[in-house]
Amino acid sequence: MKRRHKLFAVLLSAMMMSSGMSLMAQAAGEAIIIPAGGGPGVSGAPISEGGTVIELPFKLVTPSHFRGDYNVAWGSVQRADGSWADVSYDYAIMNPYYRVIREETDSTGVEWYVCAAHATKAGDYFTDDGSFYNELWLKKADCTETSSVTVNTDDPTRLKIVETALSTLGLPYQAGASGPDSFDCSGYVYYVMNASGVAIPRTSSDAMLGMGKNVSYEELKPGDIVGRPGHVGVYIGNDKFVHASETSTGVISDTIAMYSRVHSFTNYINVIGD
Repeated sequence: MKRRHKLFAVLLSAMMMSSGMSLMAQAAGEAIIIPAGGGPGVSGAPISEGGTVIELPFKLVTPSHFRGDYNVAWGSVQRADGSWADVSYDYAIMNPYYRVIREETDSTGVEWYVCAAHATKAGDYFTDDGSFYNELWLKKADCTETSSVTVNTDDPTRLKIVETALSTLGLPYQAGASGPDSFDCSGYVYYVMNASGVAIPRTSSDAMLGMGKNVSYEELKPGDIVGRPGHVGVYIGNDKFVHASETSTGVISDTIAMYSRVHSFTNYINVIGD
């Protein structure tokens, strides 16, 4: 792999998660909400009335290189010793959204999105020395960028939940933590809901499955909770959800379709009360 300019290595080695924190803080309350005719749909996915475009104060990128029934991107991470490792298409970096913290061009002229992360894993790739990286570099040529998302709801509370969930992408997982710097899965849901004006108690993931009103998959709305025994996340629409997955990945986006290949959700919960 061709190495980046030494300046970038210095910047990365000095990078702290506080930069991700400032981005998250900037996002809170600053999204621009634009009414729209309706959000994008996925065949068989939940559909709710209305639709709204949320203009975000940060960029999201989505892998766009087609592979099988999902998209992937080529990436790179820096090991603990400062060296670089390729994360090729074979490792399937395929989460639907990554939050951009800056953009770089390396010494060979290749352009990169530098995305927030606190992980040892990206897709099927694990760092070979077990070290955490705080940035995931994705090639611009392999990604589609956006500064907005279209959400299938007009409810302001639900819109705030989606915005808050997206602003936390790349933050670390920590058992027992409930934010704002790190989370476990139930602490993450607790944080996102309460930061968006929905008061729910700080409790276990299993206890959260008994909250609110259980709905069917077809009745899911952005801002609902998705869960199974032992794990919960926040639904953001169009079959996508955000969750504090595990220590090796931190807070990531996922699709229910892909997640269900390994785990199946048993509960879809409306805690908004609408």
